[in-house]
Amino acid sequence: MQHPLIYLRNLKDRLFQRSLLGQLLLSNRLRPDSRRIHLVAATRLSKAAFWTQSALGQSLKSQTNRPDVAVHIHYANGQGLPTIYNQHIRACSASDILLFVHDDICFNDNNWPELVRAGIGQFDLVGVAGNVRLQENQPAWLFKPTQTDKPAFVWDHGFLSGAVSHGVDKQSVKQIYGHAPMPCQVLDGVFIAADCAFLKRARVRFDERFPFHFYDLDFCRSARRAGLTMATWRINLTHSSAGAFGSPEWRRCWGLYQQKWSPRFQAAQPKR
Repeated sequence: MQHPLIYLRNLKDRLFQRSLLGQLLLSNRLRPDSRRIHLVAATRLSKAAFWTQSALGQSLKSQTNRPDVAVHIHYANGQGLPTIYNQHIRACSASDILLFVHDDICFNDNNWPELVRAGIGQFDLVGVAGNVRLQENQPAWLFKPTQTDKPAFVWDHGFLSGAVSHGVDKQSVKQIYGHAPMPCQVLDGVFIAADCAFLKRARVRFDERFPFHFYDLDFCRSARRAGLTMATWRINLTHSSAGAFGSPEWRRCWGLYQQKWSPRFQAAQPKR
């Protein structure tokens, strides 16, 4: 569990950065709009196939060859995303920004790096979609909590934020979840940008027990417990996947997630 003093220090530092005095005293440091972005993604495709077939590869190939963006692609990947993401958290510089994305997204704005930096200038974590609340038995960031052990996939309308286009190539439909920018309690793992300085200071990492499903909910809960702030930001992208809610692997991770975070499951554990 995160030490309460670290939680308070993170909140204090972020509030200081946003104050007029903080901005004046920190004006000689690295400007937020010049921070280098490290984009991290994993794919099951080979290197050649990724750059010619994946949505992310085609998007990056046509939009970036920029010195201020470093692209890290893990080809022919068989590891869970948290394992890869944690490697980059350990390796990143405190002055950098980490951007974790899936390989089936396409950037619709050429100025997405500037948008990422603008969001990180205000919050520790930034996403394109999220929920302003996070509750027990919530089976995903966009669904309401279920009242039984069997998950129900009912949208949490009125508490969602952000927008994502869904589809293939130019045949896509923009799904608007709610107003953005908006402070949130959980973000969609399809796109999460993070301030490396605060990740390192708070010692927040991805739980490698969740190879894919629930890694984003778990990460956001750990970040909030450490005092980090998060929000949606207006960054236009297209996502080519609809997810795999309810699959056997999803249900396995759902059980692990409940065991870790549900008070009901924690209360049932034998005392040592």
